[in-house]
Amino acid sequence: MLRLGSRYKKILFTAVLLMTLPAVVRFVSTTFNDPPPTVQAQGKQRFTIHLNEIHRVGTDGNRPGKIARQIIVAVRGDGARSVTEIYFPGQPQEHRVRLVRLSDFTHVRAMDSVALKTTQPPWPAHAILSEQQGKPTPESACKLSGVGKPAFPAYTFAGEQAIGGLQAMKFVRGKRDTEAWHAPDLGCEEIRRVILFESCCTADGGRIASSSELTMTSYSRAEPDPSLFDVASLREVSPIEANEALLRKAGYPEEHIQQRLRDLQAADVRYRSTQQR
Repeated sequence: MLRLGSRYKKILFTAVLLMTLPAVVRFVSTTFNDPPPTVQAQGKQRFTIHLNEIHRVGTDGNRPGKIARQIIVAVRGDGARSVTEIYFPGQPQEHRVRLVRLSDFTHVRAMDSVALKTTQPPWPAHAILSEQQGKPTPESACKLSGVGKPAFPAYTFAGEQAIGGLQAMKFVRGKRDTEAWHAPDLGCEEIRRVILFESCCTADGGRIASSSELTMTSYSRAEPDPSLFDVASLREVSPIEANEALLRKAGYPEEHIQQRLRDLQAADVRYRSTQQR
């Protein structure tokens, strides 16, 4: 049993780092020097979606797994959006982070577990327009973006399926190594995803197949809980300070912490330059 636990821990740590690092780097790497935006978020839908991400050793979906993340996606009527991620829930290394995008496209990366935040000024108008045009549109059943291009160019549409009372559009990548379902009634948000990994590293250097499954547990069309967007009590710090504090509290391996900090160095310099103005 101890050996299986170490395999799970290795897989979960590796998977979480692969999933979160690109998002953190993108968040702090947007250009800060452009003029303030003139395009605002347009509130069309309001909803809250609760999801669990389960990782399994092996590719049998019927085998028990462990919850690697609990996710809450919330969209307000004014267009503000919050994504809350609780990693390793119920385990010693549990930690919670949020990415809050306000209606003026100010972005706040909230590290709730260490009461810290990093704020990115409102996006420039061209970045907001590009983001809005690139999103899949419910009118096209999530197949096309706002400019009529394929919303998921690396995926193939694979039909419709009812999930949790919602009609979901299924998209498949490669030889079914990734399957994703998006709900037009919830702004084309992803409500289910299955990823099959050919192999992953174990603690003893061996290799083992694994899988990850994202499932929706509930949703609501009401105005979201205001606390999901509240970052007022968090202390503002740089991306490196926030990430190092969070990863150390969560007990990540030192080599992973150092790699994360190296990847954030350029973004940290850009962040600090905005604070001096």
